Amino acid sequence: MRLPSFFLAVAGLLPAVTAQSALNFTAFTHLNSSYTVGNGSFSVGVGKIDITPEPNPQWLPLNEYAFERIYVRAIVWESAGVYGAIINCEAATAADQVYTYGNKYVADLLNTSTSNVLFGFTHAHGAGPAGNVSALSYGGGGINGYENIGLAGLAAAKIALTNMKPAKVGYNNGTALFGVNSCHINQLTGRWTQATNTSGPVDHSVQVLSFVGRDDGIPIATYTSYAMHPVNSYLSGYTNGDWPGAMMRWIEQSFDDRDDFVAVMSLSASADVNPLARRTSANSLAAQQDIPINGLERTQEPVEEPLRDGYVRMKIPQVKYSRQLLDVLQAMGILLGEETIRLMSTTQEWHSNPTVYSRQALTTCPGRVRLDDAREGVPGVYTTGGTENLIRTGILAFDDIILACVGSGIYTDIGYAIKGNSTMPKTMVVAMINGQTASGYLVAANSWEQETFQALNAKIAPGPCGQQNVSLPLGAMIAHYKQTYLS
Repeated sequence: MRLPSFFLAVAGLLPAVTAQSALNFTAFTHLNSSYTVGNGSFSVGVGKIDITPEPNPQWLPLNEYAFERIYVRAIVWESAGVYGAIINCEAATAADQVYTYGNKYVADLLNTSTSNVLFGFTHAHGAGPAGNVSALSYGGGGINGYENIGLAGLAAAKIALTNMKPAKVGYNNGTALFGVNSCHINQLTGRWTQATNTSGPVDHSVQVLSFVGRDDGIPIATYTSYAMHPVNSYLSGYTNGDWPGAMMRWIEQSFDDRDDFVAVMSLSASADVNPLARRTSANSLAAQQDIPINGLERTQEPVEEPLRDGYVRMKIPQVKYSRQLLDVLQAMGILLGEETIRLMSTTQEWHSNPTVYSRQALTTCPGRVRLDDAREGVPGVYTTGGTENLIRTGILAFDDIILACVGSGIYTDIGYAIKGNSTMPKTMVVAMINGQTASGYLVAANSWEQETFQALNAKIAPGPCGQQNVSLPLGAMIAHYKQTYLS
């Protein structure tokens, strides 16, 4: 295997130096960047590692759905001797250090800048050990067969390096109407709660980056960005990849489960977006508590809270309710997978020797310290101060296709602001990439009054800082790239 050449510009994760950036943002700390002009040698390879936990004898899997197994996937690209990768982990999330080490493992393997590596999570709330445990912690430490999930990503990247082939890259976008705003007023109490809000903002865009063989057009990989929280399988007790896992496995099976093809999914701006179809999710939680089920839709929060907060211990519900839940996840995954395949099939413009550019930076916002622990429906009690919260941002560009990355879950209007501040129409917003800010979710400037757990638990002081200090620097990075390298 030919070793990657050392990248131009800065390699490795450099210490942050607080200073006025070249892009004229005082709260913008430059980390690293890299750039190359393609010369016809663009190539891509893929790899996939199974990280499904060992079966729990007390809570055996159904073994009826492909997305009951979860994976780490890698797309490795090479342009003019310079390497990079997109790593995707089927797990809820991990601490910022896990992102950092995972990114660095892969960057060291490829002898490239860490800005060329995107290390992200699907945020699937069921992707963890089965039974009476929290899937949200899976991926933060040990992972099945690997000391940590970063090493699983490294293993997937090593596989990808063994099947590199000449490639070209393209972009397309479509629509899927599965998500709904999740922040709403409870009509009985007049307080904010997590519930279906059909009038709230949602970005229904399905954005697809495709890699195909340069000479034969055979698909190598697809990378889809969509805004919808994968929460339906939360507390279901069954290991599964939620709708992202169902989507990825449907696409991979549609291409004969080839070893040299992967489908990857990343969340867009979805911190305030849940699936519209949550009836079977609520029913599966009610069934664990022997609450009567009449078939009609019910509000999720009242049946979720007792299990989530430990008032009631999880137990295996009647299998029919678990099967109904996974059927709905499968249905969403199939339809989103079909939209992705449609967009792959109708992509018109392909780049076989793209200009490739990447950049990462940290922005900061003043913090606050919370003094109470209510989940929703109250103003919250805080004291001023606290440490400033660092938010990792970055871009990865293939010619006129931009991946605008944020190291956190972000609200819909922040995603809109990122796209609005971009000077390039083919801008994909991808969240939970290369970091997990200590602030938690990033709340949109106009959403702080929505007293749901995302806003109440944010460690950034209320105001426009999170939205502005993400969208404006990303816009500046994109403008700098366009003016300097594409003009």
